[in-house]
Amino acid sequence: GFISEGIYRGPVVGADVFRPLGYGYDPLGSGKDYPVVVATMTGAQLLQALGLGVSLLGQTDALLLQVSGLSYRYDMSVADPRQRLIVSSVRVGCEPIDPARVYRVAANAMEVEIAQAMLQIKIPYTLAGYTEYDAVHGWVKKIGLLTYRPQGRIRDVSVVRR
Repeated sequence: GFISEGIYRGPVVGADVFRPLGYGYDPLGSGKDYPVVVATMTGAQLLQALGLGVSLLGQTDALLLQVSGLSYRYDMSVADPRQRLIVSSVRVGCEPIDPARVYRVAANAMEVEIAQAMLQIKIPYTLAGYTEYDAVHGWVKKIGLLTYRPQGRIRDVSVVRR
């Protein structure tokens, strides 16, 4: 999803959960955020979407997909932005992405609409029945204590790590 800002250290309240998700206004009228949709995309379409986000890094990170269950590498030192995504590194779970396979993807509705417009593709989807805010708020409420540690799922290989 689109992340507008982080969650800061300390006690977390509902507004803290909304701020990172605050790019959208729910057209269904809840006033919370965009609705969650379940889309069907081929692996090739997912690669296009990931490649688009990576190609725009340096200009904007607004279209860099924040993903769960997927990992990939990119190389910002590559001169042609369209070649920065290291396609062979993309994994769904532990398996290499299959360009021909159809995947089910949960996302907010605006992400899917932007992907369709920018990639000029059709992505079928259905409403999940709740907003992104409701999903994140429910998760935070369920786990109680937020902790964070980098997982290294999305990595720029041009950065030297020490």
